[in-house]
Amino acid sequence: MTMVDITIRNLDEKLLREFKAEAVRQGKTYGEAFNEAMILWLKHKGVFRKIK
Repeated sequence: MTMVDITIRNLDEKLLREFKAEAVRQGKTYGEAFNEAMILWLKHKGVFRKIK
């Protein structure tokens, strides 16, 4: 899997701060947690396809 660095604008600051803190509590990096969040969102929308 290829990794990329990105900039995301217009995120809710309090929500992002809590997201990052929970990632730390779970022993994950911010990137790992964000990848999991994207997968869950895509699954919820019914469009997730396994990425090779």
